[in-house]
Amino acid sequence: MNTIVSQNLELMLSLEKGGMDYCINFDTVYFDTNPENKGIFYSYPQFYFNPKTGQILYFESLRESLESKKETNPTHQFNLAVILKDIPTQNIFKFIQPDNTTKEAKTNLKATVEEYNRIQNQKSIELIN
Repeated sequence: MNTIVSQNLELMLSLEKGGMDYCINFDTVYFDTNPENKGIFYSYPQFYFNPKTGQILYFESLRESLESKKETNPTHQFNLAVILKDIPTQNIFKFIQPDNTTKEAKTNLKATVEEYNRIQNQKSIELIN
């Protein structure tokens, strides 16, 4: 795993302000209203990133993002689902590559999403055992 992906993951798993887990834990989440999907909620953390390298600089809630509009770096979002029924899991279920980025940035962001989901799936497996 390269340095940028590693740094991205560290920021994603951070409970400090500017980290993705902070946004998920302290921001608005959206519950699935379908009774069959009870225990599933969604979060859409916004992130600012370097369009040349794909390094994520920080996360903020959608509300904060709309209020600030001061950042010069591009912003994008992860569509994240947290499932609390049966086996708790948390995965990025939809990621669309941002426009106007280099091939390196796209490669790093894709690798970040794949590694994040792998780590989250491993945590779920450990909870079963």
